[in-house]
Formats: sequence, structure tokens, C-alpha cells
Amino acid sequence: MHPGAPMPSASRGAVIALPFRWSAPHILLMIAGVLLMAAAIHFVLGRLRLWRDRAVLEERQRLALEMHDTLAQSFAGIGFQLQAMRDELRLSESLRIQADTALEMVRRGHEEAKRSIAALRPGLSGSSGMADALRREAERLSNGGALAIRASIDGQARHLPLNVADTFFRIGQEAISNSIRHAGATRMDISLHFGKDDVALLVKDDGSGFELNAQHQGFGICGMAKRADRIGALFALSSGAGKGTTVTVTAHLSSRPTLPEHARRAVKYLLRTGIHTS
Repeated sequence: MHPGAPMPSASRGAVIALPFRWSAPHILLMIAGVLLMAAAIHFVLGRLRLWRDRAVLEERQRLALEMHDTLAQSFAGIGFQLQAMRDELRLSESLRIQADTALEMVRRGHEEAKRSIAALRPGLSGSSGMADALRREAERLSNGGALAIRASIDGQARHLPLNVADTFFRIGQEAISNSIRHAGATRMDISLHFGKDDVALLVKDDGSGFELNAQHQGFGICGMAKRADRIGALFALSSGAGKGTTVTVTAHLSSRPTLPEHARRAVKYLLRTGIHTS
């Protein structure tokens, strides 16, 4: 006998079970199980995001109330006292200029505090809430002037993620403020445009406009562009002397996950024929 030659078996064992054979129903059953598990994970993650967002909104509401009761009221009180001092005292020209500068700094701080409070308040994630909040901001800043303001929503409106809502609102605030302070506009259009996978905010006025050059970067253009960049959104500004100004920011919206075609076919087959593994 040569080394390595097979040795005959001295005894034969009984056949206990045949190897498992994978059939189409078994494969479909496994796919259905994987899909159900994926759906369960997706549901749990969705609930966790909902709870997280709700906790964030509640904390923002608390902060907004505290800022209104402390910071904003303090600015208002300081401004009132400075104005009274300026009016009552006989100040030299240099001191009067310093008092006016201090009053302007308080006014700007108070305005920024009110803008921050507005951005913290809940309700911006809803598309109608965002449009209405920006319209109210324009009405407040115009202070009952002759500015005609229109807010609109185009496309199939959807819920905005918190980071998108925050960024859109602050950019909208800045665009509205710049328009009212510098453009002398008589009409302003604020619109949200929902596409298949994205959403765009447009703030357009019919004001004086300006030529796009380095001297206008102080108008907050860089700040708006940086806010958009933080969330991966696209920022654009178009303007020209006598042509008005349009500010546009576009953000991608994650679409809801859908089942692949082959998985949908498998589920339809299971529902139509039933699952038989024997």
C-alpha cells in the first residue's frame, strides 16, 4: 500500500440528515427578515432624532425667554438711560459724539439680541413657519414703512432639518436687514422653493442695488456665505446699480430611503404566493 492512499472504511455510519438546500422561498424569507430588521432600525433612529430635536427645541425656548427677560431688557434700559443723560446734560461737542456712539452701539446690540431671540424660537423648521417668521422680521424692521412684503412657498413643502432652518433664517434676517437699511426698496419677495432633493430661500428686492466689489463685503455678504458653507449649502448674490438685489441660498435635503427594486419584487412575491419553506 502506498503512502497517502485512501483507507477503506471499516464501518458505515447512519445518515442523520441531508444537507440543507436553499430554495427560492428560503432566500425570499431571509430577504424579508433583513428588510424587516432594516425597517425597525430606521424607525428607532427616526424616533431618536425626533426626541433629540424636541429636546433641542425645548432648550432653545428656555434660552429665548431668558434672553428676552435679561439681555434684551437690559439693552433697552441702558439705551433709555443714555438717551436721558444725553438730553438732560449740557455736553461738549466731543462728549455728545461719544454719547451718540454709545447709543448706537447699544441700539445695535439690542437689535442683535432680538434677532438671536427670534432665531431661537421654535416653529422655524416648518416651511410655513419659516416664511411667516421672515415676513414678520421684514415688517418689524421696516417699522410700518411703505415696503410691500410678499412671502410664498413653491413646490412640495417639507420639514426642514434644524441646521438648515437655522441657517436659512439667519441669512434671511441679514438679507432683509441689508435691504431695508441700504437699498431703499419698495417691494420685497421672500420665497422658499422646494425641489426634489433640495430647498432654496430667495430674498429679492427692487431697491437701488450695488456693484459687486470688495467695498460691499462689509454688508454681511461674507457672513452669509460662511453660514451657508457650514451646512454645505450654496450661497449666491446677484445685484447691480438700479437693478435690485437677490440673495439665494440652496441646501440639499436628504430623501427618504426607499427599497431597492429587487427587494420590492421579493416582498410582492411573498405577499402574492405566501412563504412555504417545506
